Amino acid sequence: MKTTTILSGVVLAMCAQPQVCCAEETRNTITVTGTATAERKPDVAYVTVFVKGQGFLMVDVAKTAGEKADAVVKAIREKHSEIKSVEVVDVEVGQKDEGYWGSEGPGEPLRPEIVKRVRVAIPPTPALAYELTDTAIRAGAVMTGPSWLRYTDEPSGVVLYGLVDATAAEEEACKAALANAMEEAIKTASLVGRKVGEVLSICGSGTVDSCGIVQAMGREADKTLKHAGFNPDKIEISRSLTLAFELLAR
Repeated sequence: MKTTTILSGVVLAMCAQPQVCCAEETRNTITVTGTATAERKPDVAYVTVFVKGQGFLMVDVAKTAGEKADAVVKAIREKHSEIKSVEVVDVEVGQKDEGYWGSEGPGEPLRPEIVKRVRVAIPPTPALAYELTDTAIRAGAVMTGPSWLRYTDEPSGVVLYGLVDATAAEEEACKAALANAMEEAIKTASLVGRKVGEVLSICGSGTVDSCGIVQAMGREADKTLKHAGFNPDKIEISRSLTLAFELLAR
């Protein structure tokens, strides 16, 4: 159908910005939602651990955190040759996370803390991921980071499987969702003796980042894990497109 060709470029452009709606004034319309899922086998695994530097002075804390991170990276590189990349970033610099306390305040003076995240990319092999995690723990890493990480939209887990480049799968899901919406619109319109006219609005969303990059406490979720999950055999990328069509007489 000619309408499908015209819309394809618009819809694919929207995939980079889910939840963006393009709408015209309300007419005699029919609104349908098309859904689709593209599946891929993971081509990378991410092992994520943390190191914490604590003490009484920030200079000492920074030195301790850096030394711990270096020790962890050195240990995993020496023992595991399959490593694709290692990323070390600061995810917390400031006051030690003491959780919540009552009206009497914290039980002891608050101390500085620096938390570094060590993320290692390796082939998507569970056994290797677990062995590497054990190596990092023996070298001084821990598996839990700052409490605010629990409130971001990124999946939390020491071992996650994903795609290095999900662009093709995202486009496949978008095109399939568009085709599904068009099919449903034509089918439903025919039931009431009408035909589908021009598209009046398009709204799109997708799994994992359906609300864009979620921010928690002013921090952005990590886009590296956009489609990551716990399944070492399959990654699912879903898309949903809601289209409003003008209804025309036959």
